[in-house]
Amino acid sequence: MIIKKCSADSNELDEILTNCSDQMKMYRNMIHLIRNIQFSYKVKTVVFYKIEDNKLTSLLCCYYIKNINPLCSIRDINQVNTDNNIVRFAAEYCREAGIKNIFIYSNEYEKNIVGDINNTKNISLKLFKSIIDQWKDLPKKTRNMVRKGEKNGLKISYDKSNINEFYCIYVLSMLKKNVVPHTYRFMENMLKTTNNVELITTIFEGKVIAGLIVIRSGQYATYPFHASNSDFVDKKPNHLLIWEMITHCIKYNVNKIDLGEASDGSGVYKFKKSFGGHISDIYKISMDTAIISDMRNNDCCTDINSVSISKNIVYRSTYIGYIQRVFSLIREKMKYFKVDFFKIIILIPCRIITIVSFFLKRRRHLGI
Repeated sequence: MIIKKCSADSNELDEILTNCSDQMKMYRNMIHLIRNIQFSYKVKTVVFYKIEDNKLTSLLCCYYIKNINPLCSIRDINQVNTDNNIVRFAAEYCREAGIKNIFIYSNEYEKNIVGDINNTKNISLKLFKSIIDQWKDLPKKTRNMVRKGEKNGLKISYDKSNINEFYCIYVLSMLKKNVVPHTYRFMENMLKTTNNVELITTIFEGKVIAGLIVIRSGQYATYPFHASNSDFVDKKPNHLLIWEMITHCIKYNVNKIDLGEASDGSGVYKFKKSFGGHISDIYKISMDTAIISDMRNNDCCTDINSVSISKNIVYRSTYIGYIQRVFSLIREKMKYFKVDFFKIIILIPCRIITIVSFFLKRRRHLGI
């Protein structure tokens, strides 16, 4: 067994992925994603990987924002568990680099694990091989919502040039949630770097009213970005959009879609579950690197997927909190004077939004 590390832009990774098994080739999109993060946000990247019998058996893609202490990995869209030995190796790297913490997404954890643990729900959807069978498996109410979207004259588009309109909707959606949006450059580059990423949008009377970005990775897929214009929610664009994504994935032989996280009982939770999604627990764990590196075998740690910062650590920055309060105040004032916030957003050049998002995003976990 050999564990190594390299930068995300290293040619060494391309050689490894070329010679790896078909199961591990699903990690190619993970490499594309971490490289896009490095390119878009100018962060330091580290990829840890394990070789057994001259074959790649495990991989962990991480990034490190200077002056923001934790080492963070991107969410494993393949849902393949990361070997504990890699985590310990990563911890040793952190200690040498002066990084005190590593933050992890995990499907499960041992009760004796030492760290800050936050539990949330993750929703995934297993797919049939046939679109007809998948349609029959949908709850009746969900099928009716999809049909309603079609009857309302909504059209589906795979045109990536719709990224400008979608990004405006996405920015507004994030601001409503007091979340700093990703940069336009990040999304644009994501669509350019691999053929396994699609922008699917819902069109009404020639106007983009909803959209999502779906990433296929072998037999797995996920959609990290989804937003819609709330003025057209009665047209049911989201139900039609998700169903289109499902049919798209079936055509590419995907057998499981990661629908992402949602708070138990929330509107997002109910919406995703309405497509027949399976609910599982997911844990956001922050650990001291000194503790991880001293662990013996599997005594204190279970299989680990990816890295994230728990919310109580993410929002430490009073600067970010101040910016969010300003956004909230602006929205309230605009609502009072009946000003359409969306019309204001689309007048702001994407480059300006990107500059602001770039600096704000780098002060916290990137949310990937």
